[in-house]
Amino acid sequence: MVVDDNADTLTLMQQMLQELGGKAVESYASPAEALTVVVADPEKFELVITDFEMPVMNGLELSRCLRASAPGLKIILATGSGFFRERFVRNVGLNGLLNKPFPMVTLRNILSRAGVKLETPARA
Repeated sequence: MVVDDNADTLTLMQQMLQELGGKAVESYASPAEALTVVVADPEKFELVITDFEMPVMNGLELSRCLRASAPGLKIILATGSGFFRERFVRNVGLNGLLNKPFPMVTLRNILSRAGVKLETPARA
């Protein structure tokens, strides 16, 4: 699952993830809608990549709510702010940090460190 209020980012992330893993990727522009989907079926997703800066609910707030509903869910925070560091996101219980913009190889490495198994060979 990818959560970002920017439609272009959602499309790009969905394409990158499908190219890397070949798995179905659902995308949501609304954190509240994404949360509703996870609460309804906590085992449906292996991974959520969420943007930090979104209206109504930011990525950290969404992550806390997701973790409460699906404790085993892997969550990666994506941000273009440069404010966060890997150490911080790990200390708050997330599985990784993506600083935007990022190349495909960075996404692949973050997914690997988070324990996400990729199904197809990835290209850098």
